[in-house]
Amino acid sequence: MTAMTVMPAAGTWVSAAPFRSYVVHLMDAADVPWRVVAQRAGVPAAVIHTLLFGRRGRPRPTIPSQFAGSLLALSAAELRGLRLQRVAAPPTQRRVQALLEAGLPLSQVARWLGLDRPSCRQLASGQAATCSALVEALARAACEAHRVGSPATEQWAA
Repeated sequence: MTAMTVMPAAGTWVSAAPFRSYVVHLMDAADVPWRVVAQRAGVPAAVIHTLLFGRRGRPRPTIPSQFAGSLLALSAAELRGLRLQRVAAPPTQRRVQALLEAGLPLSQVARWLGLDRPSCRQLASGQAATCSALVEALARAACEAHRVGSPATEQWAA
């Protein structure tokens, strides 16, 4: 017999500790930053940040059950698969260009995306037709972290 996980109804809160551990597991197992975990789970980055780092030096004791369920729906295998999945490059190209236009050096953007500088330059210049879904996710995370652009605007549409 297999155990079944039953999540409480929306609007309820659950203990944060197991979900904190699960986020750390996902990050370690898939070798991705916490912002990518948040993005792929559909959980606000601020929630994951507070879950991992606490608020005013105090760990977060609970998490909304809707976010807990979203985290549980994400697997390390899915995150690892982002490296192999190919996506159209233009939206990522626009994000990389926006990061560079915001004054971030190419070397820093390349490091954030896990690329060498020539590959990052090629992506930014529009010479790449595709990129990995991981590079796309990392570019989104970099834009969010540096408050560059707005994914809700039309300029980020595919």
